[in-house]
Amino acid sequence: MPMNDAIPPPPLPEPPAPATPPHLEAKATLLLVALVLMVGAAALYLSYARGAFEATQTLVLVADDSEGVSVGMDITFAGFPVGRVRRTEQIVLVGQVPPEGTTVKWALTRMEG
Repeated sequence: MPMNDAIPPPPLPEPPAPATPPHLEAKATLLLVALVLMVGAAALYLSYARGAFEATQTLVLVADDSEGVSVGMDITFAGFPVGRVRRTEQIVLVGQVPPEGTTVKWALTRMEG
């Protein structure tokens, strides 16, 4: 008997499709909501830790000479950091005419960590 005339084996049955877990959409939605809540909570906590919700005061100092003061410079009082120079500007006080370029006003803000 020749081997070429062999009968082919019957085809294998198709494997069953994997079962979908119950409530898959609800679980995915719940996971997404939890993720958004955690990111929001982390943003709030980091803002709180950086002092975004603390009350601050703006201090204005008027001096005849601003030599050595520059924007971004830390300001200390009795060795403790009390703020940072935000801006400097030349002003003219009411009733006074200071010499050109000698009067500067700058605003101090709280110390940023």
